[in-house]
Amino acid sequence: MDALRVGKQNANLSMGEKMEFGDLLIAYLEQLGVEYVFGVPGGAIEPFYSALPLTAVR
Repeated sequence: MDALRVGKQNANLSMGEKMEFGDLLIAYLEQLGVEYVFGVPGGAIEPFYSALPLTAVR
């Protein structure tokens, strides 16, 4: 599965709108059926943690 296909499946984006890395990663995890994630907060992973509340992934 490539990143472009994952990004195109996000219904919240209009044509030409860029997807943030965290949103792209969350969309991919949802396609894989991931329900739970865990990790240690830090500066580099902040975009990922910011995208989590917008999804069913916990």
